[in-house]
Amino acid sequence: MRPPRTTALPVKWMQQLLGDRTVTLARDADFAGTFGDCEPGAMPAFGNLYGVPVYVDQDLTGEPDIAFPAGTHREVIRIGSQDFLKLTGAQVVEFCAGE
Repeated sequence: MRPPRTTALPVKWMQQLLGDRTVTLARDADFAGTFGDCEPGAMPAFGNLYGVPVYVDQDLTGEPDIAFPAGTHREVIRIGSQDFLKLTGAQVVEFCAGE
């Protein structure tokens, strides 16, 4: 059960994946208190440093590197995907179907 890569993740699918019917899509403003040292919309993928669980699509684990905002809209972190998994303790799941 995987949504196509070209569509937004359905909330019901995420609720089922995470086993939590209260899961909703968050807006940037919803993250302000958690990621107070980051610009809105530029939260880093190191949610574990903020007490937020990290989930990674299985397809990304085969990539040599991944890149994501470093807390600002001007800086990017690039890291080996396997290093990222080790540092964050991310749970690997199937979010997106291959194209």
